Amino acid sequence: MLMTKINFKRAIPFPLTPKAPPLKPINTTEPLIASSVGFIGNINGVVFLYLEENLSIQLTASLLGSSYEEVDRNDHDAINDALGELTNMIVGTFKNKLCDMGYNCRLTIPSILRGNDFSIESPPNSPVIRRCYEFEAFNKPYVADLLIKPVE
Repeated sequence: MLMTKINFKRAIPFPLTPKAPPLKPINTTEPLIASSVGFIGNINGVVFLYLEENLSIQLTASLLGSSYEEVDRNDHDAINDALGELTNMIVGTFKNKLCDMGYNCRLTIPSILRGNDFSIESPPNSPVIRRCYEFEAFNKPYVADLLIKPVE
């Protein structure tokens, strides 16, 4: 659907201590976009996709079947819709695997965060399992950040 190959690059290690600094998902000075979709039910969590603005435009163009130049970088609605749909597809696949394992859950609506330098943190002493993975699309990195609250 994206007309490009997605390459897995690496799992991103980060310290799991309460005093650990926040994870900066992509080391860049470019504007970042984080698209997120949560899941709630027998198991709760959220997946954030972090990507540079230029990659978000390329992905939007690819989803819409247009060129990079045809996407207006100031058309946040179109870019947000495309990233929300992409995140829904990724998290939906993950949710289906959870349901197959007996953890029934539903997806939340997508959210988009834009900025130049930000990180997502879970509350201190929160029983959250966190895994981060770096991928590459159109020769540009993006990160999938998975946070899951274990079932009590």
